[in-house]
Amino acid sequence: MQRLDQRMQPKSSVDSNRTVHGPFSRICVAIDASVAAESTARLAISLVHGNGRAEVVFCHVIDVKGMIAQPDRGVDADAVSLQLARQTADVALARCCLLSRQAGVFARSYVRYGKPASEAVSFAE
Repeated sequence: MQRLDQRMQPKSSVDSNRTVHGPFSRICVAIDASVAAESTARLAISLVHGNGRAEVVFCHVIDVKGMIAQPDRGVDADAVSLQLARQTADVALARCCLLSRQAGVFARSYVRYGKPASEAVSFAE
């Protein structure tokens, strides 16, 4: 098992063509539509700021199964809820990408569907 201080050392490269100038080359950030998500985005951006080759990847997960599990709702209500959830995700992701662009950090964003915790981990891998 490696010592903690050895594992925290920056790698010299991500691949043969991409040199990393800091401890991170890519940070994956799972966000939701909460106020705390913006703070999390700002923290991630600050970790790679100044590294022109680094990027932040934002991910929002929509729990479709949790949305449609309500027995008193019809199919139309489920469709509207899903559309609203997607719009909310798009707005939250756009806000995070804007913060990143303003800081001069490259960012991408994705919407995934499933259980938020497991889907975010799967996405990050």
